[in-house]
Amino acid sequence: MMAEGKPINLERISRVVINPEGEATDPIRAKRDHGITPDIVFIRDDGWTLGAKDCHRDVAFDMWIESWTHFYRVEDGKIRPIGEYQP
Repeated sequence: MMAEGKPINLERISRVVINPEGEATDPIRAKRDHGITPDIVFIRDDGWTLGAKDCHRDVAFDMWIESWTHFYRVEDGKIRPIGEYQP
């Protein structure tokens, strides 16, 4: 999967949400078994990351709402403070 000409480094993402119930798996399985690559990635205060397609981003955000410190959109890769996130 390409994002503006750059490959997505799935190995840097801890887990990816795969359904509206919030089930998540490692990013390699998410892509291989479910055809899912994330559009957005949230970064927790301990460095753990959770990716999601846009359709599941609210589910992902709500999982650790008090622990997210940053996020980035895969399309640009720019890490932003969580205060800039617009649900």
